Amino acid sequence: MSEFISGFAAELDAMLDYREACGFKRNTNLGRFKNFDRYCAAHFSGETKLSGEIVLSWLDAETVSHRSITNSATAIRQFGKYLRATYPDAYVLPDKYAPNITSAAPYIFTDSELSALFAAIDILPPDNNEPFLHEAAPALFRLTYTCGLRPNEGRELLTENVNFDTGEILITNTKQHKDRFVVMSGDMLAFAREYDLRRRIFGGSSPYFFPASDGGAFKSVKIMSAFNKAWATANTAGIVNPRRVRVQRPQVKVHNLLIITRGALSLRA
Repeated sequence: MSEFISGFAAELDAMLDYREACGFKRNTNLGRFKNFDRYCAAHFSGETKLSGEIVLSWLDAETVSHRSITNSATAIRQFGKYLRATYPDAYVLPDKYAPNITSAAPYIFTDSELSALFAAIDILPPDNNEPFLHEAAPALFRLTYTCGLRPNEGRELLTENVNFDTGEILITNTKQHKDRFVVMSGDMLAFAREYDLRRRIFGGSSPYFFPASDGGAFKSVKIMSAFNKAWATANTAGIVNPRRVRVQRPQVKVHNLLIITRGALSLRA
């Protein structure tokens, strides 16, 4: 059954199927396409031709913030370009309709700053809802940092994909749907082996290397919360105090960078 209800339902489904076949995740911008679909059903019932009036009217209703309007513009531009291949008169939103958001400039932590941060991670208190998070966090954040993982790749890592003999890790469920191997350093491998001994006790039969209390993977909000608590503790030790910190995997696949931008503390997932 289609997720869409407007006159564009068939085309929206077909576009998402096409993008998925090209290696993109189906849920990328899915929420925006659903919102557009509901808006069309309510305000342009029966319309099957993508016009400038429809696109601009929806974007007008969508305007919440600079980032929101830019992401919505990107999504509807993709849809327009897809339709243009079949319907030459389909409206394609101009590239310059919404300005691009400037990427955050990377901030490379000093050794003392990283030491303070990981020292704070090592003394995280138990969480009432996730009693084993403080046990998993030291290994999880070190693995994310040293192996250049995206946050979800670390928290969703399966134990069966960790080779404790060679230090190789198979990363699955990646952004581009392409599995890859990363190799732990000697120090990281020793740390992972030590953590695994404790994981066997509290992890039960969970297949995850960093198991939550319900046996599944930790929710991203819990990882964000733990990171923020550690960052707040580290700041009391006198390291730099930016207003926002997030983990971002760089294009140069060496290790993760801690990115500092203005805003609220968050961990990118």
